[in-house]
Amino acid sequence: MALIRLFASIVSCVLMTTALDPPYFVGYVDFPTCAGVGTATADADCLANLGVPGYASHPFNVINFAFYVSTQDLLYDAAKVWANPSTYFSSSFRSQITGLASPTDAQFRASIKALYASAGVKLILSVFGGTDHPMTSGQFPESTLLSSGGLRDKIAAFVTDYDFDGVDIDFEETSYFQGTGSAVSWLCTLTNGLRASLGSSKIITHAPQAPYMGASSGNSNIYTGGGYLAVHQSCGSNIDWYNVQFYNQGSTAYDTYDELFVSASGWSQTTAVLQIINGQNPSNISIPAEKLVVGKFIRPGTDGSAGWVSAANLKTWLQTAMQSTQIAGFMIWQYYGDKLQDFAWSNTVATAWDGTSITTTTTTTTSSGSTPAPTTTTTRSGAGSVSVGLSINSGCTCGSSCSSGSCWYFGLTVSPPSGVSITTVKVRNRGSSTWIDAEWGSTTAWGFGSGVSYITPVTVQVQTSSGTVYGVLPSLATSSSATANSASAYTDDLEAEESEEVHWTVWLAVILAILVVVACVIAGVAFYRRRNKGKATFEEAADAEPVDPEQIEVETQMVNEQDPELETTR
Repeated sequence: MALIRLFASIVSCVLMTTALDPPYFVGYVDFPTCAGVGTATADADCLANLGVPGYASHPFNVINFAFYVSTQDLLYDAAKVWANPSTYFSSSFRSQITGLASPTDAQFRASIKALYASAGVKLILSVFGGTDHPMTSGQFPESTLLSSGGLRDKIAAFVTDYDFDGVDIDFEETSYFQGTGSAVSWLCTLTNGLRASLGSSKIITHAPQAPYMGASSGNSNIYTGGGYLAVHQSCGSNIDWYNVQFYNQGSTAYDTYDELFVSASGWSQTTAVLQIINGQNPSNISIPAEKLVVGKFIRPGTDGSAGWVSAANLKTWLQTAMQSTQIAGFMIWQYYGDKLQDFAWSNTVATAWDGTSITTTTTTTTSSGSTPAPTTTTTRSGAGSVSVGLSINSGCTCGSSCSSGSCWYFGLTVSPPSGVSITTVKVRNRGSSTWIDAEWGSTTAWGFGSGVSYITPVTVQVQTSSGTVYGVLPSLATSSSATANSASAYTDDLEAEESEEVHWTVWLAVILAILVVVACVIAGVAFYRRRNKGKATFEEAADAEPVDPEQIEVETQMVNEQDPELETTR
């Protein structure tokens, strides 16, 4: 049993990870998502509507699937699709994604989840929402939240069973912030319980409406129970960040720089971004800048009513505000409206942080005998960018395995930076360490013929006349269960990389992982040795012969000279 506990402690030590660092670019996926089982195009569109990297490229590093409705104990919309993929994707598509003849829903999710993870995207389950009223319903008294099979357990089970990276609490029962503010205690009991169940590696966020963050009229708090200022004081240490809804608040529109960032007017005063961060409210309670994400809706009249702002304006306002303080990120409601604009809104706002963003347009090209595969053009804005487009051509190089749609010959279109010429284009198959040169090409068009099999997704390297090397992953085939990476630019030496079967960063990661394991083993062994030492001493003492007092004195001195016990840390 001791060995089992030791092994468990080692595994826990190794697997503990930091959730995510800001900035957070959060997109809520609600509806529409998928129409149901149908053509291959519908399958690919469904993944695009769920924000799956390789089928739709966007700047979001957090995707929230809405919603779990507590009063019905059911998943809706995007969350429902994720939980029941066999209802929404054709069997042939699921087989091609997983490489399995009859994959289970869990196996399909695992293949898709790998695509999110490899692109650095966290997948979050959003619970409640504006139409769910867990407190009003009376189904979940605070005293039962942490009971076996209670609301905490239900939510934690959904997060674990469906491989989410965390949970987002979108609680909007305004009346419970009034009076004694019973919502504060209720929310913190649930939040603390979820943290205890899910552990530190899972993300927990909240999505309060902006007025909950300290709304006042004159010199008095509107929410006498303290609203989310009290929530933050009580359990903010267990909340990673707040996706604040700065919209749909009538006369407090949050639609100019001053209204959104400096000083809110209308009925909900003292709730502008900088007022929240600086604690400029009657309670003098502040929310740390690194936990405040600015939320806006995409389509006026469809996704929201009051408070819409253009992406260009929000970008400028964020840049202005961040001259004095950092902002943790931005959030949109909702993803589908942004997708209809080719993510122009989110890509524009994302550049407020680092001056670069990934923009991608995805189309579907049919290859004879295959399921349509997404064809993606990926670019990174800013100086020295390179665009690579993948064109899937008719024909197969895999013989009988063509039915899987995995092996096709193709061409690349490359758009180099202004004034830069391309000298070398190479591809590397999924799972391969071998680079293959283009058989023919010029500055913008490069071809790979049918003499060699190409297994997607392929990694592409482009070298310019200046020696700069660009690495991008422009395509993800429907047959692939491999991971996809975001576009990146780097200046590693191409020939040196070709000679390395594994990149140096991989070796570094392996070495670090080994060191962590060794440290955990040493700590675990030391713990159990100390633990068993006292037990052994006690048992041996029962049968021990009387000891000469002088010998006792010597042994006591030796013990006192030993090193003190190491402290155990969480």
